[in-house]
Amino acid sequence: KMNSTTIAALYLEAVGKGCRMFRRPRGDRRLAWRTARSVHGPWRPSGSPVLRYALPNRYVRKIGVPKFAKKQDEYKLIGSTMLPGLYGSWCGMKRCREALHYPEGLQAQECSLIACFSNFQLEMMKLKETESLSRLICGHGFSSKIEIDKILKHLSISIKKIINEIAELPAQEDDKLPLYGPYLGRALLELSATALLARVDPFKVLLAKGKQENTDYELGKPHSSAIRWQGDVVDKAVSNLWDDKALGNPTRAILGAYQVELVMIDSAERIIGNCNEDSIGSWYNNLTQTDAKGLIERIKVKVNSLYSSLSKGVHHELLVPIESILDRNTVLTLINDTIYIVSTLSLLVSQVPHAYQSSPLESSLQLYKSCKELEVV
Repeated sequence: KMNSTTIAALYLEAVGKGCRMFRRPRGDRRLAWRTARSVHGPWRPSGSPVLRYALPNRYVRKIGVPKFAKKQDEYKLIGSTMLPGLYGSWCGMKRCREALHYPEGLQAQECSLIACFSNFQLEMMKLKETESLSRLICGHGFSSKIEIDKILKHLSISIKKIINEIAELPAQEDDKLPLYGPYLGRALLELSATALLARVDPFKVLLAKGKQENTDYELGKPHSSAIRWQGDVVDKAVSNLWDDKALGNPTRAILGAYQVELVMIDSAERIIGNCNEDSIGSWYNNLTQTDAKGLIERIKVKVNSLYSSLSKGVHHELLVPIESILDRNTVLTLINDTIYIVSTLSLLVSQVPHAYQSSPLESSLQLYKSCKELEVV
């Protein structure tokens, strides 16, 4: 039976478990101690690192706490609008009961404690989706002894940080969103492109890293070894791929003529021919509305469009009020388009046979499907 005593006991047990976990060498013992001694109620420490480690979904299931929301949207509603009103608002408590399907007999303390568990489950969902995107882009299981793995691990961590910031964008005020949103979108686009370049052309990325590690590397000047959007991600068209002049210095860009012709089209054909709506979710129609060549052409057009659009906010080249062009709906749409494009391009690279960290199609499709949940509204 779930009553206030039982819930409080589970809560305190979770704090204790968090303390034990944070005593490991990678943990922060002082943080765990402060959390355990907190004089605040359950809502205040519910988002603390200790409890995030202490209450993963598998632990919540193990101790017998049921799910209190049927859909992920209800978790989002709880975390954003209901929990802050539980302590002094009968209305907030009533709405919480309705969304979480609580019995009418529960008191405010019981509602707030149970809602904390639901909040933890939401955090774990977000973590899983963020992990899915970083794995799809960069791969996983990196070795500390392999140089390209060090680069991909660094990029993976950076991408996770950017995604976590993107998740908070809808809470930004309308006048602040255009100042921050385009930067995050552009960062995700560039980090993803660098990681994918590392997987299809490791030499280029290793060269750039080697230069940056050199003692004569100067921050205040351009370097020929730097990774560039034009030339490494996209490049100009080649009229005759097999002309001797073109072959003298062939483009190696991810979406350049040779990569598209030699590997990307085959990868796209394999994906389109072996996926269905169940395996990749609601992005299925976008992915399969044209043939393989058409898909890649649409990606190339969209990548360039996103890069240009997001740059307007990054470089502040607009001479009119920024929110008049980069309004809330526009910024969030650009962010969602970026998530779709980097996920789709990563899916293509994951199926290139010689790409570093290539993966089985089935597992790549599962990751791709999860990435859709990262879209912001």
